Amino acid sequence: APVPSFTLNIDPAVALPHGAHVATVTLLAACSTEQELHFDVTLRQDGALGQRRGTAPCSDGLARHAIAVPAQGPAGFGEGAGLVEAVARIVERGLVVDTQRWSRRVQLRASP
Repeated sequence: APVPSFTLNIDPAVALPHGAHVATVTLLAACSTEQELHFDVTLRQDGALGQRRGTAPCSDGLARHAIAVPAQGPAGFGEGAGLVEAVARIVERGLVVDTQRWSRRVQLRASP
């Protein structure tokens, strides 16, 4: 029987397009069109924390999903190093067919 599989990764460049309170983390995922990506993303940086949960459609190739992660509390994000942790589940016909966990050191940068 075929084994369901997908690939998940995190882009090491994180953008700060709206200042210190929202960062854009990009997940890269390869899964098939009959599946859906369910994600939980956490961004940590020097006491600042942001979390986002959501879903995104899959394609038959590698897709880039830009995830807006709002900072929680008064501390915002700034330029420099951070850590992204992601848990992703691939769902097909209502069933979870694969789960992957990733963490990656990233660089946050202001974007124009």
